Amino acid sequence: MRYWLERRADISCWWRVQDGEDLGHKMANAFQDAFKEGTENVVLVGSDIPAITADILEEALQILQSTQEEDVCVLGPAIDGGYYLVGLNRQTDSSVIGRGVQLNTGTQHATGDYLLFLHADTQLPLSWQQDAYRTLCRPGVVVGAFRFGLDVVEDSNHSRRQFQAVGGFPEFPLLEDVEMVQQLKQHGHVAIVDGRGVVTSARRWRKHGYLKVTSMNTFILLAYKMGVHPDTLAEWYYGKKVPDKD
Repeated sequence: MRYWLERRADISCWWRVQDGEDLGHKMANAFQDAFKEGTENVVLVGSDIPAITADILEEALQILQSTQEEDVCVLGPAIDGGYYLVGLNRQTDSSVIGRGVQLNTGTQHATGDYLLFLHADTQLPLSWQQDAYRTLCRPGVVVGAFRFGLDVVEDSNHSRRQFQAVGGFPEFPLLEDVEMVQQLKQHGHVAIVDGRGVVTSARRWRKHGYLKVTSMNTFILLAYKMGVHPDTLAEWYYGKKVPDKD
C-alpha cells in the first residue's frame, strides 16, 4: 500500500494496526478513529487488492467532498457481491444495534414518500423505479416485494404512510422484515412486483453450501413461527450473543 500511494506526492498517508473482533468491527473502528482525529472524508479499501489505483481513491474522495451537505456513502462493488471500497463523509452511529433499529434509524433520515429497503448484496433491475411505483399504485396494496434470485429476506417497497401506521420495523436483530410484513397484511395486500426480480450475491451460499444456508434459513423461520424469540434466533444464526440494547 505504501508503494501504491507514496508514488503520488500530492497524497499524504498514514497507517495503523487494525482493531476489532471481525472485519465489520475493524472497519467501524477505522472510520471512528479517523473522524475523531478531524478527517472530513474517509475511504477504506482492502489492502490485498493491488488493482486499486490512486485515481480510484481520488474519484471516491471527490464524490465525498462534493456532497458535504449530505450524508454520503461511496461504494466500490466487487464481482463477488461484496465491496472493494467504502467511503463516508459523516461518522455513523455504530451504537445502533439490531437490523430493526438500524432500518428505523435510516428511515428517519429518508425524505421521500416511498421507502425501499434493499440488502447490501442485492442488485435491483434497471426498471425498478417504474415497476415498484406501478405495484404500490394498485388498489389495496400496502407493500410490494421483488422476486428473489441469485447471481449464478426479500427486498421490499413501502409507502411512508403505511410504514408509520404500523410503527416502523420491530426492533429485532433478525426477522424484522417478516414481522413487518405480517403487520402490513392487516392494512392491505402484499404484492409481488411485475417484471424482473432482484439479483442477490450467491457468495454466502457458495461459502457455506446451498443446502446448509437454505436449511438454516428455513429452520430459523419455522422456529420464529413456533415462538422462539428473535434474540435467540439471532444468536443461533450469527453464532454469538446479541448485545443488550441498553
